[in-house]
Amino acid sequence: MRPCVSGLVGEHRCHVYVWIQYLGLKYRSAFEIEMVITMSIKSKPKIYIASPYSKGDPAINAHFQCKIFDTLMDDGRCTPIAPLWSHFQHAMFPRRYEDWLQYDLELLDGCAGCIRLNAEIPELGYVQADSQGADREVAKFKDTGRPVFLSLNELYAWLDVG
Repeated sequence: MRPCVSGLVGEHRCHVYVWIQYLGLKYRSAFEIEMVITMSIKSKPKIYIASPYSKGDPAINAHFQCKIFDTLMDDGRCTPIAPLWSHFQHAMFPRRYEDWLQYDLELLDGCAGCIRLNAEIPELGYVQADSQGADREVAKFKDTGRPVFLSLNELYAWLDVG
C-alpha cells in the first residue's frame, strides 16, 4: 500500500485513502485525492495569497498581504495562507532568497486556489504589480488545474458556488 497523502492528521487521512483504493476510484493526482479528503471533512478551502514582495518596498508589500489575510480571516469563508509572513521570520533569521522561494512553493501544495493581487496601499499612493515569484506561483496553480483569482470578488464568487 502506498503511503497516505500529507496534510490531515494521520489516521483520519489513511482511512479515507484506503476507502479510495477499496472503491477503485481513479484519481489522476495526489491533489485530486487531497481535494476528496478535504471535502469529506467539510473544511474551508485554503487560499494562497500571491502578491509582490522583493520589488518595491518589501515591508509595504508584506503589510498589504497581511491586510488581505486579515480581510479573509474576518470574512471566514476560507483559510488564507500568507507566505509573506516569512518577511518577519527573515528579519530575525535571514535566509537565502532561494530558500524562501522553495518554502513558498511547498506552501502551495495544500491550497485549493490562489488569489493573485497587486500590492496596493491607496493612502500611500503605493502600487506594486510586478512579481516574478507571484507569477511563478500562479503558473504552478494553473499547471495543476487549480483556480487563480485576480480579485476578492472573483474569489468570493467561487466560494459562494462551492
